[in-house]
Amino acid sequence: LDGDVYSYKNLLYISSPYFRDLLSSDNVSLNQLTLNHSREAVLQTLSYMIFGVFESPEIVNPDLIPQMLKCAKQFQLRMTQFDDDIGRVLIFQLFKVANMPFAISFEKNMNNLDEVIKILALTHQQQAYYQVKRMCIAAIVEKHYRRFIKEYNSDAVGEKLDMYERLASAVVPSLSPVHRIESIRRGASACQRILHFKEFLNQ
Repeated sequence: LDGDVYSYKNLLYISSPYFRDLLSSDNVSLNQLTLNHSREAVLQTLSYMIFGVFESPEIVNPDLIPQMLKCAKQFQLRMTQFDDDIGRVLIFQLFKVANMPFAISFEKNMNNLDEVIKILALTHQQQAYYQVKRMCIAAIVEKHYRRFIKEYNSDAVGEKLDMYERLASAVVPSLSPVHRIESIRRGASACQRILHFKEFLNQ
């Protein structure tokens, strides 16, 4: 517990079966409720529950998202839709750099290896958001492979070593992101070009 969140009872009542049942019970004088979640998780989930959008798109956090999911489950939200919308926010984070047009933002964030790694580690930890995971792996193979193997390996230190160990671990080792990156890279290097396109200028 790390703070207070204020909201109107009528908004809570119409937005959630959990609060509807709670406010319709004998405890009609209820004015406050203690929730065993962080303030940020409650704030993000309430914003989504009432307004249909997250309070902030900055939810790429391995501790925050699991709490948001637990909070949404307690509030009896539609979990499939809630989870899908978190995935959409993660995709948006891959593309977004503040105050830049979309096309430039896409290129900038895809060129930010550390940001891609952060999102990939989150999807791997959650065992979810598979489209986001595939996008991250593709970006690393296509744009960052040399830097990735140079900076994220068993000889790294600090946060990069921690990230590498997370990405190298899996119940089935061949399904770890590190193994997938290596196998896709090997497969790509063995491919032969069979189509070649040229740009023709209008005469």
